[in-house]
Amino acid sequence: MATVTQRSAPARGELPLGRDSMAWRINSEPTVILGGARALLLQVAHPAIAAGVEQHSSYKRDPWGRLFGTLHVVGKMTFGSAEESRRHQDLLMKFHEGVVGIADDGTKYRALDPSLLLWVWATLLDTAVEMYRLCVGPLSDAEIAQYYEESKALAVAVGVSYEQCPATWADLQRYFAEVVETDLHVVDSAQTVAIAVLAPPFPFGIAGLAALPQTLVTAGLLPDRIREQYGLSWSARDQRLFDALFARIRLASRLTYPPARRLPASLALRLRRPLRLPALQWAGGRIITHRLQRAGFAA
Repeated sequence: MATVTQRSAPARGELPLGRDSMAWRINSEPTVILGGARALLLQVAHPAIAAGVEQHSSYKRDPWGRLFGTLHVVGKMTFGSAEESRRHQDLLMKFHEGVVGIADDGTKYRALDPSLLLWVWATLLDTAVEMYRLCVGPLSDAEIAQYYEESKALAVAVGVSYEQCPATWADLQRYFAEVVETDLHVVDSAQTVAIAVLAPPFPFGIAGLAALPQTLVTAGLLPDRIREQYGLSWSARDQRLFDALFARIRLASRLTYPPARRLPASLALRLRRPLRLPALQWAGGRIITHRLQRAGFAA
């Protein structure tokens, strides 16, 4: 496993974070979610995490419910009230306690392993910053440093000690590159996740249309080595399409008043429970089942 720079911890922030935080500014952008598939595929490219998702996640039978639930828990932990944040931290911890098993290579894993939690957290941060830059605009070194320091509170909340967090954003980038190079290997259970997420499971043929931009964005954001392991191609034409797509998204962002862009995130935080859309969730499960069966995987 990649080594992690450690240091003595100074005074640190605690969850929840406020609406005046850099974390809210970045994470509340609706376009950040476009990088969700990239973050997930990087996570499950770690064989132990892939095994945990394969054996304990509901992404096959209820992919939309899993997405809604994840967004709800992380949102409440990070930006909800103090009581909501504590309650959802406890819920996440209790769920992770039961996520244990044996990976494809025969090694034991547990979701509360800090090294695995650190990697999941790192993929979320790296993806959020990259999506903000692509969809909204550049961030200064000071803004990234503030975002990173604030985000360490989330790492601590999920079970990573402050000392295990790379000290600076530059240290996180070195850690990220080392994990990509040495620890990631796409196994069959990761491929099943890719089948599920590269085309959002919309009904009525919409999934086919959504798959084109989703696959383009995800393939373009993945490191070359991991993209190739997932069997995703990339060409000069793909790069031109990728650049043109994000140029249009940046233009739309500039033309939209920031509070309006953040309205969906604000409304989501008002929900007492994760969003539920029963018809969409039922259809999503059937679609994923059929996809996996066509690809030769047991659903």
